[in-house]
Amino acid sequence: MYADGLDKDTLKFQERQLEDQFQRVVLPFVETHCVSCHGPRYTEAKFDISGFRSLRDVVVGHRHWDLVLEKLVEEEMPPEDEEQPSAESRLAVIQWIEASRHHEALLNAGHPGCGSRSAIEQRGIRLHYSRLNRCGYPTHT
Repeated sequence: MYADGLDKDTLKFQERQLEDQFQRVVLPFVETHCVSCHGPRYTEAKFDISGFRSLRDVVVGHRHWDLVLEKLVEEEMPPEDEEQPSAESRLAVIQWIEASRHHEALLNAGHPGCGSRSAIEQRGIRLHYSRLNRCGYPTHT
């Protein structure tokens, strides 16, 4: 048993879901909105996001993705003069990053519990969605 009482099969299933979501949602978002400035040809701010091709790549490079999360939540990226993603696609990537972090916490150090504050909550943004363990992020008024 792992943290949260989850077994290895459940965690593997969640990992497959995260990988699938990365390929279907996150990677197309990155290719559309990020790689032109943060890719192999042009690395604005010396940040190349093009090498992240799987969930494992993101886990290994989690510090880069902390910055991606911050910039998406603050709506600092993409810059104003670039094509903007829809609110739904931005939120989907934010949710995926949070879910992948939570999954790794379950695998490695135990999870922080439903009471922990996400990057979104820390900035006072009112959103509600569920984590993989079905603990919701509370909204604050």
